[in-house]
Amino acid sequence: MIYKMEIAGDGPDGKGAFYRTGSSGGDCLITYLTLTDGATIGGDKKFGVRYTDLNSHTLTNKVEGASGETLVYALHQYGSHVKNPGNIVQLSDSVTIDGLKSWDGVSDGNSWTVAKASCLDFYTQASGIPFPWGVKAEANPTLRVYKDAEMLRGITGVNSGLSLTFSGLQNFQTPRVLTIRGAITNFALTKNDAVLKVAMLTNDHYFSHMDINAGAIDIIGGERQKLVNAWNTSHIKSGGSLLLEDAGDVITDMGYLTVCNPSFATDGLVPRLDVVGDTRWSASVRGEGGNSYLYSMVYLGQRRDVYNTESVNASGWGVASIRDGAVVTNAFKVGTKGAGALTLENAELYQCNASLDVGTDSEACYGYFGSSNSVFTTVGNLNMASAAGSEAHYVQYGGVARNRKCGVMAGGAGYSNFYLGDGAKYDTSTTFPPDNTDKSCFHLGYNFANRPATGGESVLTVDDKSLLEVQRINLLSRAGSVSQVNLNRGGCLSALQMWYCENHVKFENSRLLFSFNGGKIRFASEWNTQYVDFLGDVPDRMVLHGLGGEIEVAANSSVNCKVPLERPAGKSIKSISLPDDEEFVEATKIGPAKIIIEGSGEGASAFAPFDARRGILNGVVVTSPGAGYDDDTKAYVKIPALPGRMFECEVELMEEAGGDFVKSGNGVLGLNCTNTYAGATVVKGGRLDANSHWAFPSNTLLRVEGGSVQCNNYKNFFEAIEGWSGYVYFYLRNHVPIDVQRLSLFAGANVTLGDGNYTMNVHGAWKVKAADIAAVKSESRIPGYSCNVNFMSGATIEFDGTEGLVKEESPYVLCALPEGKSFSGRPVLVNPESLGDRWAFSMSGSVMSLKYRNPFAVIFR
Repeated sequence: MIYKMEIAGDGPDGKGAFYRTGSSGGDCLITYLTLTDGATIGGDKKFGVRYTDLNSHTLTNKVEGASGETLVYALHQYGSHVKNPGNIVQLSDSVTIDGLKSWDGVSDGNSWTVAKASCLDFYTQASGIPFPWGVKAEANPTLRVYKDAEMLRGITGVNSGLSLTFSGLQNFQTPRVLTIRGAITNFALTKNDAVLKVAMLTNDHYFSHMDINAGAIDIIGGERQKLVNAWNTSHIKSGGSLLLEDAGDVITDMGYLTVCNPSFATDGLVPRLDVVGDTRWSASVRGEGGNSYLYSMVYLGQRRDVYNTESVNASGWGVASIRDGAVVTNAFKVGTKGAGALTLENAELYQCNASLDVGTDSEACYGYFGSSNSVFTTVGNLNMASAAGSEAHYVQYGGVARNRKCGVMAGGAGYSNFYLGDGAKYDTSTTFPPDNTDKSCFHLGYNFANRPATGGESVLTVDDKSLLEVQRINLLSRAGSVSQVNLNRGGCLSALQMWYCENHVKFENSRLLFSFNGGKIRFASEWNTQYVDFLGDVPDRMVLHGLGGEIEVAANSSVNCKVPLERPAGKSIKSISLPDDEEFVEATKIGPAKIIIEGSGEGASAFAPFDARRGILNGVVVTSPGAGYDDDTKAYVKIPALPGRMFECEVELMEEAGGDFVKSGNGVLGLNCTNTYAGATVVKGGRLDANSHWAFPSNTLLRVEGGSVQCNNYKNFFEAIEGWSGYVYFYLRNHVPIDVQRLSLFAGANVTLGDGNYTMNVHGAWKVKAADIAAVKSESRIPGYSCNVNFMSGATIEFDGTEGLVKEESPYVLCALPEGKSFSGRPVLVNPESLGDRWAFSMSGSVMSLKYRNPFAVIFR
């Protein structure tokens, strides 16, 4: 046994190297070995001798290098510790590398650990040498593969036993080629800053389990690869992400992938799946013809733990993006148990062997499908908002979409919004004949099995020269439902059959609104409204509305409806605005003809075209038009704000409509963000209504630049409100308190709290960035009710003052409450000595006043 040995070389060429060769030399345990001055142990690196120079009986406990030394082989079944070597060619068994600078090979043992490496560099090594089964990278090393990386034949698991864990990985890059042979049965990234970048993957690489708790896997470049053998227990969770960019042909063979963060409500992290560029991702389909079935499924917003079962572990947010030329053949479920979003941008998606479910299956679920200049094809149904409280959006700008075997069920007991714009085309015409069942129809409202058979709201908008081409469209398919059809700016709804009922069943208490704003309906066979009877007990069950449009009727079409009749030149039928004329007739077998819808001017602003693309921020569509209606003077638009980069939702309400925007004055933008986030919203005119639940994450804001904001809110959580020369007015229904986490006020901002029993609890920091404003004004115009503002323990008010902003004779009124109302919280000045002689701070009843020049803060104890 050699306890301690030092080998000194004469430089990096390996002179003075120590050799131990042969297999019969006996055991030699070197407890402590030091290499200095460029010494090499195990062989001359210059000649490429790597792993045969030291025999398997040599046991090295500890090797320490100074600068540029090379250790060719370190073997010790009890665990070797290699400290600060310049270069290591090969390790075996369990070896800890401490302070490694470069790595010129792989291990043929079971595991190795990079303990405190600043850089782990892979260079050339002989082919066929296996990678260790267990890999642990700690203390944030950088792993890189350099120019000869195509010789790296490692990362091979014996009997599919490989496990890779990068718990502190910052960056792993393979600029050229990395071949992963065999199966990686377990892969995990566990820290938010972890990034695995793999370039040019070859065709024998696949994962059979992938668990991205945080961090990112970026797969960039390649020709043909099997990405995953079985998704069945694979997840992208928390803030994790998977990127396929220019990855060539990617094959997914069986199983489920779920993109879901069940803890989104607490940590706000959104997992992502991105398919980008020259990537052709296809799922394996087994069987032939009608017996074929799909093994692969991607769930966004729902976490599944058991393959091919309905057991659901948790639900939360999950998003996916397919863009920049990528082609995907797979099946997606979007927001079926939680909240999910799928966007196509200049890409192609073939939804195969399964229906595309958007915002279905459970109450309060949310789904968003957005397509821009893309091709979307599905052979299954498009199902939207089946359950009560669910919300679904299909938004398509340009491009082409097709239903090949089934139909569109746009809305059940929840809220669905189907929008076509920018010349988009959606075609279901190939579904009929031979199937003339509800599966081949476009339903605006649909009775999903095992779901409530009443209620629901469905909106269909065909805008900006877009075309919806269907065989049959069913309207008013549910009792107690509300359906709205918006035909704007040359948008056309073309159908062979149009029924205002489903299967000749009359539904009670339902309502249908047609809004014509330069669009039209074209039908060629049958227009059937005989079971609607909108002139009966509910005279406004079907309403014609808007600025005007037309209905084209093909020759000898069957029209079973009551219409106001006027026949100029004996050829056309003309109806005027709402169907309240006294003269109605039964008309059958008419055409060719046009029913001219002339707007009366009433409610014209209510359906002025709204260009949702003005709500695009960072290239992502985040707005959807046509969200319903309140009365003849309001135009509502629901905005499905999305997470991550899609949180940011910017909406402009301009003073002038200009053909694209709601007018100021009687124009109202309604936000209905149930359990979602409104994001960064700019209001420049008109009025912004926040209906239902409206919460803000702490890193977003609402900015008011003129106009007004009214929040009719049921919840008690507000964050990040920012006013800028505008007027912010909060009105509470149900008399519930509001907890404010952060409030930023600028010059001219005015926050008024009132109408009802009202309490605002301030928890975080309020930032005041200018002067001469009534920062908070609380009042109750209802006798007997009170308005209270409570500054909770630890809350702060930060004043960001600038000299000259405030006149000394004008006190700054921070909070003024009406007579008899309360103001709680004991203010304590931070660094009061900084105020100087020219500062004043006082509390008089419910009014706190101050004069200031420099920034300071008030903390409430």
